[in-house]
Amino acid sequence: MLKNELVEVRKDEIFTTSPLIAEKLWASHFRVLKVINKILDKRIEIYWDLGVQKWTPKSSQKFIETEFEHWKTKIKYKWYLINESAFIKIVMNLWSFKKAFIVQDEITRAFIQMKETLQNQSNNSWIEARNNWKILRKEETDVIKQLTEYAEKERGKPLTFPLYSTYTKMTNKHLQFIVDCKDWKPIRDLVWIRDLWFIWIVDDRCKNTMIDWMNRWLPYKEVYYYCKDEVSKLVESLDFKPKTPIS
Repeated sequence: MLKNELVEVRKDEIFTTSPLIAEKLWASHFRVLKVINKILDKRIEIYWDLGVQKWTPKSSQKFIETEFEHWKTKIKYKWYLINESAFIKIVMNLWSFKKAFIVQDEITRAFIQMKETLQNQSNNSWIEARNNWKILRKEETDVIKQLTEYAEKERGKPLTFPLYSTYTKMTNKHLQFIVDCKDWKPIRDLVWIRDLWFIWIVDDRCKNTMIDWMNRWLPYKEVYYYCKDEVSKLVESLDFKPKTPIS
């Protein structure tokens, strides 16, 4: 499932959720549900005023009611999946919340980015670039496996943490500027072709740095810091975005 911290894709449609909106507003979920219920009740009233005896929600605004069961109390709670059109309707009714404008901006931007992502993934050039990156990634994971064996030989005992996740988190942190949201999963499935090649270059440099310093018999912890430094310098040199406004 494609998702970030604000929206997710279900059956090729993008949704946010009522609990997430409440969390971002620093408000109770109950208050957000009151706003949604008010919208739904008003829509039913409009249908009746137009002489429609049976309300059939064919609107592009989708409020999909669902529920979850609390793991401890076993009480079931209602919440909503909300598509972009429905979210636009909601934000028109959120101005009593202090963070309404900020939340509107963040989630609207997340919807736009996710739509661009879905367009990317139907592009043959993007698919080819992604497949090429997967080949490199396999080479890199093989080197990380070698580094793990190298580290365990140095320590004389197994590692208590996986180096794969350590190095992945390190490179992801340096690449975070590519997308605005903090929790895109996974980042390499959610970027443009140009950014895929950017990531490819960064991962290749990290792989070659690991090989280089293992060949020099550097302690495995120092290998990490050299890799981190190389990735940082490379990202800085490849990032062509101006650091200050151009006058």
